[in-house]
Amino acid sequence: MNRFCLAAAALIAAARLNAQSPRTVAADSLLQQGLVEQAETMYYAAVRVAPRDPEARLGLGRYLIERGATRVGSVLVEEAVRFGLDPANAAPVLAAAYETLGDYQSLSRLSSAVVGASTIARAHWLVDHPMRIAAPDSETLVDFRERMLGDTVGTMPIRINGRGYTAIVSAHARGITLGNDVAAATHARRFETAADSGRALRLGVVDSVDLGKLAIKNSPTRIDVSGAVRGVLIGLEALMRFAPTFDRAAGRLVLRSTGSSAAKPEQGTSIPTLIVDGELLAVTTGGWASIAMPNVARLLRGRRWSIDAKRGRIVVER
Repeated sequence: MNRFCLAAAALIAAARLNAQSPRTVAADSLLQQGLVEQAETMYYAAVRVAPRDPEARLGLGRYLIERGATRVGSVLVEEAVRFGLDPANAAPVLAAAYETLGDYQSLSRLSSAVVGASTIARAHWLVDHPMRIAAPDSETLVDFRERMLGDTVGTMPIRINGRGYTAIVSAHARGITLGNDVAAATHARRFETAADSGRALRLGVVDSVDLGKLAIKNSPTRIDVSGAVRGVLIGLEALMRFAPTFDRAAGRLVLRSTGSSAAKPEQGTSIPTLIVDGELLAVTTGGWASIAMPNVARLLRGRRWSIDAKRGRIVVER
């Protein structure tokens, strides 16, 4: 296993420290090796054999969330809590799922001691001021310049509270991250507590984010106060909800307000994906790797490719 797969395997393993069901442990091992179908069979088998085993249900729920079936997976994790799982073990998994779903009501009910007081404060604000997505058409075209260098996938225009920026599309960033200067210029709302004092990233909300003609009102953001980010980073995680298609030749990015991809695997190569800690991983020989890694990036560079997050795959056109 190369160093890229080892790094991804460590990321996956870190999310599974509490797994105790033998079948779930076996499924986790298969998943880390990139054996998706075998792992999925084992996760489902663990629940069939012990339907009220909270660890087995947690394992299957987390797997489904990571593969893009976020709603179904979160229900399974909620059931695991009802069957005796420590809520503290479920909270980080559910917090990420609820944020993906935009379910801030459920997020606001989680323990602030586990997911953070700032997370809960922002969730309460978003319950009262809901995030809304609007677009005049089902597909929105946005200018896109591919770069595929290090963490950078490319660049695209973005408007934050009416101000225009060129955002870097990042393979590693979570959501939309604003530099401290951009957050100040756009008057982003900040949600900070004393516990955040040593953290580079803080939580925020901006009134509007415009990606071409697609508008997001009351959009959650992260704010980098360390100075490492200058400008705007937009992570693949933030774009995945719109089933994006990246097209270097056309110089554009297609975003779909329905969240459903138009990519057809029979017309290209389908690569299974996982979303772990907000990062998109693609299956590769011996395990998983970020799309920022050279062994994955070279499969995408210069091609037209789509993220079909709901089905846990990238489709690369021939």
